[in-house]
Amino acid sequence: MEAPRPDQAARASTALTLLLPAMADLAPAPAAQLSALSILIGRGREGASAGPGLWAALAGLLDSHPREPGAAALTRRIDAPHDVAGAAWLRADPAHVRVEPVSARLLAVGNLALDGDEVAELLRSLKPVFGDEGMVLDAPSPRRWYLRLPQGARLPAFSAPEEAIGGDLGLHLPGGDEGRRWRRLFNEAQVLLHQHPVNRARAARGRVAVNALWFWGAGALPDRITCAIDIVYGIDPVLAAAADLAGIRVAELDSVGAALSVRRALIDLRHLRNAEQLESAWIEPARRALHARRISRIELRWLDGRRHSIVPGDLWRIWRRPRGPWAT
Repeated sequence: MEAPRPDQAARASTALTLLLPAMADLAPAPAAQLSALSILIGRGREGASAGPGLWAALAGLLDSHPREPGAAALTRRIDAPHDVAGAAWLRADPAHVRVEPVSARLLAVGNLALDGDEVAELLRSLKPVFGDEGMVLDAPSPRRWYLRLPQGARLPAFSAPEEAIGGDLGLHLPGGDEGRRWRRLFNEAQVLLHQHPVNRARAARGRVAVNALWFWGAGALPDRITCAIDIVYGIDPVLAAAADLAGIRVAELDSVGAALSVRRALIDLRHLRNAEQLESAWIEPARRALHARRISRIELRWLDGRRHSIVPGDLWRIWRRPRGPWAT
């Protein structure tokens, strides 16, 4: 292996942050298939855990003031900016739940291919359920529905769709005394939707039923978001809305090489749970660019709070053994 030349170091300018799923959510793969990731973890420098969750993972890159933003308020700012300020919001997205012999599973949230007429008919039936509770339900986007919450509403913890998809519904509905009201509203919406004419028509066309609403993302809009990056690469609406509030660009990306002209870039890879795909499409190309000193630093930020930072010189710390993600 040829050592990089000193003049290459002077040309490196891109600091690349990869936003990754929790390590436990990666589908296991043979160590031999994850050599680049094992090198970055084993020879890089592990930072202090930031705690789980998206905003903890983004700390120092996108920081909201004075409060952690609610996902609902962020996306509402894009979907319906005229009324987002001064209120607290909750997403109440159309969802599909599959009932099983001893449980039920959340299989889809938002992406149910609803048309405008279907949305209008469903809202007409659902609005009174929430109106009686002092909340206003609307749907400025067919995929993203919202509840405007009463002032001072006390809320339980809600599970984001990416945490709940595929899981046992009972483990992800809000718990405790504060969650009782929301479990009741969840059940009332399910009963209303079960035999709704819209769902009967969808079934006749072979389309999946909208048989639940998924509550998540509660909160208000922060006053501002400060940033230490120049661009976000990804398609997640919540992260894109946060970047928009911070005044930075959002773009899609199909390869690491396309990001190397930017000084400070964040690539959102949370949706990739296949470790071998993550390795071949993103980690190995990033390692090669770091070795060639086309990147000055790679930072791995995991949703479980772990962090690893790697600079070109770290790749030469051959006395440190490569270490796979499940060994940390």
